[in-house]
This record gives sequence, structure tokens and C-alpha cells, in this order.
Amino acid sequence: MVASSKLRGAQESLKASRAFKDTMENTWELETLPPNPTIKNVATTFCADRGLAGGLLNVLLRVSKPIIKANHNSNSKYIVVGQKGAGTFGREYRDGFDVVFNDLFRQKRYSFKQATCIAQEILKNYPEAQRYDFYSQLFVNTSVNVPTHFTYPDLETLMSKSDFSTRFHGTAPLPAYKNFWELKLAAIIFNLSCESFAAESAARMNAMSNATTSAEDMISRLSLLYNRTRQSKITGELIEIISGAASILESEEN
Repeated sequence: MVASSKLRGAQESLKASRAFKDTMENTWELETLPPNPTIKNVATTFCADRGLAGGLLNVLLRVSKPIIKANHNSNSKYIVVGQKGAGTFGREYRDGFDVVFNDLFRQKRYSFKQATCIAQEILKNYPEAQRYDFYSQLFVNTSVNVPTHFTYPDLETLMSKSDFSTRFHGTAPLPAYKNFWELKLAAIIFNLSCESFAAESAARMNAMSNATTSAEDMISRLSLLYNRTRQSKITGELIEIISGAASILESEEN
């Protein structure tokens, strides 16, 4: 009951975040950016905060590790949103592993303000980053989640490799482009956080449902075994009573 309630709340937040992201998605057309291990990059992975969603994290790590390895260099930094991924990244990328954001979804609703705080922390701690990589599970339905990788370049790369600066009429001052770039970064974090939490909530609900079904099956099997054992015991005692009574009657007749 609690898990399904949390999933409904996560889906409502996800719906709002997708609408916000889709509105900004068509703002510019950006070239596909290949892996580049020579630039400063920040990789952010959105994981679960609590247990019963381990399979979800394992699938995401299998997809993200090859891409992270292709981009890895001495300047790489790794951020984890969700406590469950901290151990894995802390072991494998000890030098670059830096920040963990956890307990973001303690409340029923995840707000854009929280995503903005994460974006501000990233920009404050890594002002010279040239590329931002994001890894998350995309929620499809309660049974299907798709691991995804999203790349967001720095403002200079965006201006040179997209039609961002020419799509609008007139020439906007650079601070305006920078503000919009930061806003979209927060929108990306907001959306991927909601996608990850919805996927986590669905995985946890399925795990609890499977555990309940397994427990019910076990109770059913044990009840059947108990009833058979009890019936066998009763049958044995009845046979003993009947046999004793028959012996008494036979002895009296003799």
C-alpha cells in the first residue's frame, strides 16, 4: 500500500518533469558528442537511496561503466544521486569520486527547487567542466525501465556546435545564454531524478509484491504439509484406538 502510494506520487512528479523537459528539448539542435577522455568531465549517476532495488542499480552500472571508462581521465569527477551507488563508485573511482546526494525523496513530492540546488552545487564545485554526463533509468511502466546516458556540454561547446545562438531573433547578451543553459541543466537533473525515483519505486513495489506472493505460496505449502501431518497423526491414533478396542472385544469373547 505504501509502495503503490509512493509510486503514484513519483509518477505525478515525473509527468511534470517530462512536460518541463520536453518544452526545453527543442530549443536547439546539438551534434552528437563522441567520448572524449581529454576534457574535464563530470559524470552524475542517479541511483536508488534504499534497498529492494538492487537489480535496477546493477543494470544501470552495466550500461554506464563502459561509457564512463571511455571518458575517464585524471580530471574526471563522479557524483552519485542516491546512496546505493556510492559504494561502487567509491571503490572504482576513488580519486575522482566526490559528492553523494541522498534522501532527496524522503518527502512524497520531489521539487524543482531540489534539482536547482544540485545544479548549483555542481556548477560551484566544477566551474571548469567541459562536459556533463548523466546516467539514469528511464521509467516506462511498472515492469519496464530503460537505462540511458545523456550528455550535456558546457556553454562554449554548445554555442559552437549547435544553432543555439542563431535560433532566436536578434543577438542576446552572453549572460542570457548562460542563464538559459543553467536552467536547462537544472531541468535535466529534475527530469532524470524523477525518472530514477519512479523506476526505483516501481522496482521496490514489484519486489514487495513478489515477496508477498512468495510468502503466500510458502504459507500455502506449509499449511498443506501441516494438515497432511496432522491428518496422518490423527489417522494413526484412530487406528491404534480401533485396534485396541478390537483386541479388547476379542479377548472378552474368548
